Amino acid sequence: MSDKSEAPSRDQLALIEQIHELLERARVEHWLYGGWAVDFRLGTITRPHSDIDMLIWGKDANRVRVALRELGYKVEDDSRYPDEMFHAYTGDQHISFTFLERNGLGQIITPGRWSDWPWPEGTFSPETVTLEGVACPVVSAEAMLDTKENMPKHPAGRPLREHDRADIVLLRRLLNGDGEKAEGHF
Repeated sequence: MSDKSEAPSRDQLALIEQIHELLERARVEHWLYGGWAVDFRLGTITRPHSDIDMLIWGKDANRVRVALRELGYKVEDDSRYPDEMFHAYTGDQHISFTFLERNGLGQIITPGRWSDWPWPEGTFSPETVTLEGVACPVVSAEAMLDTKENMPKHPAGRPLREHDRADIVLLRRLLNGDGEKAEGHF
């Protein structure tokens, strides 16, 4: 990692630690996902990150908003998808909190646009993963690979970005050790 990206990464790691501790004290289940989840699972910082992505149960969203505001974070509902997520800001850092709920079949889903895409079994574990001394619950590597590979196939998805393609290669190596493509969701 270049010197230019080390300071923002350290700042973001400190925020991950702060948010994890805050949510632990509030007894709110939470999981890191997105690019930082990939890095935690790999055990190394692979690239600079533009944000931090967290998953929480939707029923806990208001308590999390209040706790973040008490710490001085600016909190805003997502203007396009308020039933799916909210955003928190501190300084020049952005943290998204995406909601989870159970559907009628008992599957864990993200409501709204993603309600037809259940999270894979085994995605959520209470175990914490540690990266550079910072511990946090993290979604499974299998779930991250499923999300990254299948995002372009979902009606609400988007094309893969360069860092998504790089993450897919790294996650395949981590999971398979051979670079073989894992089975897709859609």
